[in-house]
Amino acid sequence: MIASIGNAVVWGMNTFLQFHAGLRRSEGGFGLSPLEVGMVFGIATVFGALSNVVWGAVSDRTNSRHGKRKPFMYIFPPLVLVTLWMASKVDVLFGISAVFWTFLVMMVVKGILHNGANVPYSTVIPEVVTPDKRVMASQLSAFVQGIGFAAGAVVPAFLFEAFDDFGIPFIVAGVIMVILYLVSSTAVPASAKPVKVESILQSMKATLRNRNFMVFEAAQFFWTLGLNIVIFVLPFLAQDVIGILDESVFGWFFVSFLLIAGAFMLGMNFLMQKRRVEKKRTLLISLVITAISLPFVGFIGTPAFSFMPIIVQVYLFGSIVFAGLVGIFIFPYAIMMGLIDYSSGSEGAYNGTNGTVLGFAAIPAGPIGGLLIYLGYPYVGIVGALLFVASIAVMLRVHVPEHLFEKRDGGKHEE
Repeated sequence: MIASIGNAVVWGMNTFLQFHAGLRRSEGGFGLSPLEVGMVFGIATVFGALSNVVWGAVSDRTNSRHGKRKPFMYIFPPLVLVTLWMASKVDVLFGISAVFWTFLVMMVVKGILHNGANVPYSTVIPEVVTPDKRVMASQLSAFVQGIGFAAGAVVPAFLFEAFDDFGIPFIVAGVIMVILYLVSSTAVPASAKPVKVESILQSMKATLRNRNFMVFEAAQFFWTLGLNIVIFVLPFLAQDVIGILDESVFGWFFVSFLLIAGAFMLGMNFLMQKRRVEKKRTLLISLVITAISLPFVGFIGTPAFSFMPIIVQVYLFGSIVFAGLVGIFIFPYAIMMGLIDYSSGSEGAYNGTNGTVLGFAAIPAGPIGGLLIYLGYPYVGIVGALLFVASIAVMLRVHVPEHLFEKRDGGKHEE
């Protein structure tokens, strides 16, 4: 599970790439507009989403003396390291005149290679964890990923202060991923096998026939799209509204919000240890809080809140948003595991489909975010809130199997 930290560190570095790409060339950045940056991340995500299903099916069929999943954990992280560094240096390696196209190509390649490591790795969890411990394992995985995202901001914040070379933090992030994947691979037995192996088309059909699962995926699509729009807009909000133009300053700004999110996650995990928490209901509450708070974030820096300093607006409304997002980080994977029909598909098939839906939700986030920035930040909050409202409406139709939340003492079930 420790490889989750490596994944999260590398994913967290995307925010710094986005911040750097949006800086003017006179400030040392790539000089791309928000819409251009959005197109790069959107197109890259298209290829990443498609590769999710492919890597899930390919790893199901892999036969080696190291098993089905380990070869991917060995081979792909070093390749991610190289492409991550190249993506951070495209202006130097290929010239500033072609920066849009070279940045696009490197982000596409990096995304495909990262999924080549992550999809087989994430499939290992249900294969090595007994069914009665999978919910607990998924919650722990979400907590570990939260630690990783914090590390993905803290490490570069230090490094950007220590080094003038923009590429060094990305090398360090890649090395962390390689090391943690190697450590995690030692806990994966070569004998680990999927419950069932299907062809790629059969894998897709198996999950599509599970109506309850697909309704849940539809709800997840809406809130993931809203979440990705907010994350995409954050670096530009820091530049345009707060006036942050330095990577290290942005790093500490990013860290501060991750610490706030981490505090909320610790509180939620503590609550879950002390009492029974209804996952579906708590997730819905999280979605409602996020939907209510997002419009306030969109109006940061406008005359509507001129009576408050901008920094107070940022942390007041931002903290409320992150309080809502905690449930989105903790519960969806646990719920998804309870919706798998093992008689029709393997964990690899369902994980692949879930990853594909998440990937497709991220595809329009960049272009939409870039367009909304052009229209004005209030539109970001309004559109984001509408997406979360849509996710609530769909999630209400999802039946969460009672066995997923069964008490160990044989008590009553909850939905």
